[in-house]
Amino acid sequence: MSLYDRPLDLEAREIRLVRFQQDEATGSSGLQPTTLEMCILSLNGSLCFSALSYVWGDSADTVSITVNRSTFAATKNLHAALCHLSQADIEWIWIDALCIDMSNHPERTHQVSYMHAIYSLAHRVYLWLRTESFHTDVVMDYMAKSCTASGLHKNSNSYLSFPLPCAPQTRD
Repeated sequence: MSLYDRPLDLEAREIRLVRFQQDEATGSSGLQPTTLEMCILSLNGSLCFSALSYVWGDSADTVSITVNRSTFAATKNLHAALCHLSQADIEWIWIDALCIDMSNHPERTHQVSYMHAIYSLAHRVYLWLRTESFHTDVVMDYMAKSCTASGLHKNSNSYLSFPLPCAPQTRD
């Protein structure tokens, strides 16, 4: 089974979204950062989703994750972000490396031009730099101090979030 069963309908403003799944193999009750479900939805509809903006990291240094029962080579930095985000209250999330078929040039070009709209329509955007280090702590502390008045929330030293109002529904 291919990760991308079909190309997006670019005229219908379709995007892919993913969400964390429970690990059926182990029967674990928690959501697994390495097992995701993907769906295709239209930006023309009423959507409630989050988005992730992150540093991709070294494309040669990867961890295998499962998306719709297909294997995907995620960078270690994306995997670290997924590990943290799987603990957050996220229904659906847009992640460029997963949600854009990078091998489909017309789709990739179109989706990159839509990134502004995708981030603008997301009810919450997560910013992920990398796992904690002295340097990321300094950056996150600076951002937290600079943005406190605007309502930016510091959830940990790893990411900040800025919640926006959103209808509590998704279309399947």
